[in-house]
Amino acid sequence: MKIRATWKKRIWGMALALCITLPALAQPALAAEEYIPGNPRWSGYKNQVQWDKPENAGSSDSFEYEAHLLLEGEVLENQTSEIQPYVFFSSDTVTLPQEEYTIRVRARWIMIVGDPDGQYMVADVGDWGPWASSGPEADGPAPAAAGSGKVELTFPDNGVSVSLQADLSEDAELYADTMAAESLLCADPGLEAQLPGLLSVYEISIRQSGRRLELGDIPIEIRIPLNDHLKSQSHHQAVYLGEEPEPLETVSEGDALIFEAPSPGRIAILGSDKPFVPVAASSDSPQSEASGTASMESKTPETSAQASDGNGSEEPVSPDSPQAEEPEPEKDDGETSYMAVGLIVAAAVAAGVTAFILLARRKKASSHK
Repeated sequence: MKIRATWKKRIWGMALALCITLPALAQPALAAEEYIPGNPRWSGYKNQVQWDKPENAGSSDSFEYEAHLLLEGEVLENQTSEIQPYVFFSSDTVTLPQEEYTIRVRARWIMIVGDPDGQYMVADVGDWGPWASSGPEADGPAPAAAGSGKVELTFPDNGVSVSLQADLSEDAELYADTMAAESLLCADPGLEAQLPGLLSVYEISIRQSGRRLELGDIPIEIRIPLNDHLKSQSHHQAVYLGEEPEPLETVSEGDALIFEAPSPGRIAILGSDKPFVPVAASSDSPQSEASGTASMESKTPETSAQASDGNGSEEPVSPDSPQAEEPEPEKDDGETSYMAVGLIVAAAVAAGVTAFILLARRKKASSHK
């Protein structure tokens, strides 16, 4: 009887796991929706910041949050939180009255498998939504129009300067605060593989009367002086951090890096002891590291499908050769997550069937005794 009771508990547990997992299969379609946290604020308890769950979220939806603490446009600290709508900022960072800081928070949907209040795993994630902010710099971005006048601005703290064609008032100011590379990678670990040799991150913005200007798709030429940290590497590559990292054609002129970005925003500076592949050529024929060139791009199938003839030269492999077979296309993250959840379900079903078979055999054996 004890054996039967134990197997019944196991079977019911497997059934419960299926009930939890199967409805989750339909959830990834919701990840495409845009979610914005509500009313970010100081809670009044120490340095805790809290916010409301996005208004368009369902009762069973879970989210990952990223919170920034800013002062005069500079990100002083960032924290992340899964499920819980609050974080604590360090007392070493919050040295002024809390109302002098700006808080901004964004959210992205995550699919939870397990108990959100206990043990769980994140099976899938959505895209980050817009920032919600509060504090002195929380007003919406002020509009700016493109114009024929050339504007040149400099940020006095580090000498970063920009040049652009836009109609700006005389009180427009450039902000080019730096962000620790560790903070960026901590907030988005997936960028580590896409930004090899990351040295510095710059937050480029133009403001008027303290409000950030929304310039839209106005190209902007940026000039960043080579400080001692950047000079630790011989070659550099600027990368615009939009929805996807975008390498920019970077020129070293004197003691400065010069490049053109599609708009103000977050710029990463990479460093290497080898020259970077020119942006125009990287999509066509990226050079290998053996030739002394660093690159953010992976090798093309044509480049990788070459063999040495033993004399140091390379010649293309015959199309009939097994090495010349085209690689299988990579599965995207969404497909991978579906497969992972499908395997979990298949394993649970197989375990349930096995349990029933074993139970039937035990009952049959006991009936013969």
